[in-house]
Amino acid sequence: MVGDLCEIFYSKKISFRVLSSKSLYKKLNNNEINSKFEKFIIRSSTFSNFQFVNKLLFTFAFITHLLKNNYKKCLLLTDPPLMIFFLPLIKKLKPNIEIIYWTMDLYPEALFASKIFPFNLKFVNKLFIWFKDISLKNINKMVNLSYCQNNLFSKYKNTKHIITKIIYPWDLRNMKINKHKLNEFKKKYPYLNKKVFLYAGNLGRAHSIKTLISFINYCDRHSKDDFLFLFACTGYKKKTIEYNLINNRNVIIQDYFSLEETAYLFNSIYCHIITLDDDWEGIVLPSKFFGIFKSNKPSLYIGPQKSDIAKLIKRNNLGVAFENGENPINIYNSLKLLPKKINIMTETFDKNPEKFVNFIFE
Repeated sequence: MVGDLCEIFYSKKISFRVLSSKSLYKKLNNNEINSKFEKFIIRSSTFSNFQFVNKLLFTFAFITHLLKNNYKKCLLLTDPPLMIFFLPLIKKLKPNIEIIYWTMDLYPEALFASKIFPFNLKFVNKLFIWFKDISLKNINKMVNLSYCQNNLFSKYKNTKHIITKIIYPWDLRNMKINKHKLNEFKKKYPYLNKKVFLYAGNLGRAHSIKTLISFINYCDRHSKDDFLFLFACTGYKKKTIEYNLINNRNVIIQDYFSLEETAYLFNSIYCHIITLDDDWEGIVLPSKFFGIFKSNKPSLYIGPQKSDIAKLIKRNNLGVAFENGENPINIYNSLKLLPKKINIMTETFDKNPEKFVNFIFE
């Protein structure tokens, strides 16, 4: 998504610079940001196996660079998470710079929900929240990914002055396919002739899997349908999925498909799977949802029902949505309600990068 914003900046002849860490984003030089854009790659460390150290060193390198230059605006992402805590210093030394805060994963909330010591301790979390609230005084504008995320920010005292806009994620990838290539793709992966439920993407700490595993096991034992559950994923919970489902006859677990094959994969399946843990409601938004519905295939969502994704699915008839802990029989019985094809105006979300840039310069 950052690359999409850069494309608009470039088209509007807006002078900008992308600051990134060589150690954290190794592919940035080649792929993620087009080579025509000016990048300032901060080689912040050689501690490649210690992400916290990398992020800390990058933060100091970033602040040093920012203070040495005269930028008018700074679009700050929530990762690395430590950056926001240095905003009082930045604003003190650069009072005229406008800070726009783009909230991806929310910190310190994500650290607490991850149950990682010592960030899972309540007094540590409260300390970070207190300090973050002070730092929020120095933000001019903010873009939230969802309404749930916006609700979490409303609990902070120092957000009332911030001009805030809610802009959903977007995916500008072209999902159009060639029918001949689609047939060739299905020949390459013959299991796609079954009714495939696809989990594609990161299976990280924020994604619930217990209810999903129960549902898959129920289908394995009781369903006469030709269901197949395909996990094309990486992430923290992939090993748990492998441990619990590796011997199921109706499960395939593998790494990602290539970018070229993704459009054909999305158009070959029966249903997408999206999950979210209750503790992560509003902290993250599974942005892959805004790409997968371009395939016009329905979604099975398991997670908190107050989340934006659950509401979008129900409001637009994009699939079915269930709470974590739902009886697998109820999930199975609901599959007959799945629309064979969904219909949503994806162009609405494709305009979000333009909306974002306009908001920055309002």
